[in-house]
Amino acid sequence: MYKGYEGDCVEIIPTIEEIPQLIICDGPFGPRMSKDSSWYTGEVDGIDWFKACHEKVDPKGVIVVFVPTQLMMNSQYTAMCNYRPLTNVLTWTHSGWNDIERGWDSRSDTKKWTNNICIFGQQHHAEQSEYIGHYPIEELKYHPHQKPVGVYQYLIDRYSKDGDTILDPFAGSGICAKACKNRDYIAIDFDLEPLSRVMKDINASLV
Repeated sequence: MYKGYEGDCVEIIPTIEEIPQLIICDGPFGPRMSKDSSWYTGEVDGIDWFKACHEKVDPKGVIVVFVPTQLMMNSQYTAMCNYRPLTNVLTWTHSGWNDIERGWDSRSDTKKWTNNICIFGQQHHAEQSEYIGHYPIEELKYHPHQKPVGVYQYLIDRYSKDGDTILDPFAGSGICAKACKNRDYIAIDFDLEPLSRVMKDINASLV
């Protein structure tokens, strides 16, 4: 089952009937969450979205948040720990990408880009850090900030099981749907057009 909702995830998440076991968040975070920053986009104001995710996810579930390495010390991420314990930080690398839409090619044969994924779980224990591998960025077919399918597949295989519900409140490219085999997938974004292209490619449709 694939569902999609267009709009603000803070408003939509409380209305969803399903209880997700895994929530994967890849949104406009860091300084773009703060009205005091020149990077502020208006898409996300503070961490109300994280509070909504915390209140919706299964009590034994996991919230996954993609965090650029240079933003790990941002106070917004520290504030998230007041709602749900940070139980792991995963690190992955890629070799850059060619953003044709914005005219920026960061690909390199000699340099790796490092990215982090914060795992907010229910059980308190010492934070851990773990390298999960190198995942090349595929062609940016759906969205300028498209992540590799392999990263989503790793997270879904590790933190969910067949029959679980996956919530993607910042769907963006919608590419997470490609990794949701034998799971129910719920997407939220202001624009679901990229997700509609993913649905066409995997021969599926939104309900």
